[in-house]
Amino acid sequence: MDTRFGINKGQSDSTTKAWLEKMKTLFIRKGCGFSSQSVITGDAYKGVNEIGLPFEIAQQITFEERVTQYNMQYLQKLVDEKLCLTYRDGLSTYSLREGSKGHTFLRPGQVVHRRIMDGDIVFINRPPTMHKHSLQALSVYVHNDHTVKINPLICGPLSVDFDGDCVHIFYPQSLVAKSEVLELFSVEKQLLSSHSATKECILDSF
Repeated sequence: MDTRFGINKGQSDSTTKAWLEKMKTLFIRKGCGFSSQSVITGDAYKGVNEIGLPFEIAQQITFEERVTQYNMQYLQKLVDEKLCLTYRDGLSTYSLREGSKGHTFLRPGQVVHRRIMDGDIVFINRPPTMHKHSLQALSVYVHNDHTVKINPLICGPLSVDFDGDCVHIFYPQSLVAKSEVLELFSVEKQLLSSHSATKECILDSF
């Protein structure tokens, strides 16, 4: 027993365990599995609506695709080319990683988790900035470097520069989420600033 505070060791361990569990609940478990964070650099040769994702990120993050009679052939091709990590059939999830047993033939109703590819839509933010133009929806291109790349012209609304700043990238999964992101965050919908009566072009802020 700790005579200074009147707390025995068992009680102290229990308090510590409860505190750690509380921290996990409040912070760790609030994280999102469909997001990533990376240092950002510039690429002036790409469009203002494009973002370069490192290959190592694109290999880990997935998008959900529900198998239908219309996309089954396309998704089967991705499965055959090892571009999908898992698929879900009912409540069960099965691995499609290298070394998994047998060949998988998809059926309508299953959900495939495919890797990020060129043309996918993501949106980015640099916390703690949270005004309207600090969320930008961009089209992905995958590259072999180790940083996320954007056109320098959209640095202004994101409040970033290239001295080691990091951005968060989010990967909308459902069709509803993707539609909402395109409608609200796409660059072409934000070319005019909402912060002044003069409607200053946000690209001029760089």
